[in-house]
Amino acid sequence: MVVGYKRTQIVVAPIVEYIVDGQTYRNSLKYYRVVRVTLPWKTNQAASDIDLMAQRITIYTNSTVSKGNLFQDAFPLGSSMTVWYNPACPKESYVERYGGLDRLFKRQMWIGIWMLILLPILAVVAITMGMKYK
Repeated sequence: MVVGYKRTQIVVAPIVEYIVDGQTYRNSLKYYRVVRVTLPWKTNQAASDIDLMAQRITIYTNSTVSKGNLFQDAFPLGSSMTVWYNPACPKESYVERYGGLDRLFKRQMWIGIWMLILLPILAVVAITMGMKYK
């Protein structure tokens, strides 16, 4: 559950609290690279179009108009996020970045498995047909 915000690299990343065996731990969402570009002609809405779950983000802002905190709007206090931790040392953890993509990953995994099964069969059929009609 998001309990606060940590200012890192220009952004205010959500701090997630999790409990393991009655002990409370905290960790925050981490970004690899964040760039903020301030331009006077950009609209205030430009910042809301970025993918906040990406590892590298570029935030375009308007230099004359103040905007609300984009990260606090995307990750409100009390919202849930998945945390993965080491059972031997629960303090070692990371906040899951791709929370909604597990279904997509599973689908792509199954497509890959079927391709590994079907491609050799199709190759054998193609070779056999080629030899037969040569």
